[in-house]
Amino acid sequence: MIQRIQTGFLLLGTVASGFVALSLSGMREHFAFATASVLNLTIIFLYRKRKWQIGLTAGLLLPLYALGILLMWKSEEAHHYQDKEQILTLGIAIGVAILSGVAAMGAIRKDERLVKESDRLR
Repeated sequence: MIQRIQTGFLLLGTVASGFVALSLSGMREHFAFATASVLNLTIIFLYRKRKWQIGLTAGLLLPLYALGILLMWKSEEAHHYQDKEQILTLGIAIGVAILSGVAAMGAIRKDERLVKESDRLR
């Protein structure tokens, strides 16, 4: 579990989502990113069920992406966050969470292909 690269990517996504959750003041956004952080952590422990990992990671990315875009648009429009550096930091953290999820999904698919190839050789 620990030696797999997707574990690192999922941990990075957990930290980035947790950072965003702690930085937000809105209850809905805070809850959504905290849930994403916990789900990323849960996905790590499903290492024997790679298809579940792929499905959960894909299911996590779309709402996370949509919520991130909505949050950035809302903060720019309503000037919810006065500090432009805070908006940039949140944007980077959301981007890291999304990119780490995409990278983890690619690594999980690579593992799944490797297992299928080794089963075919038997």
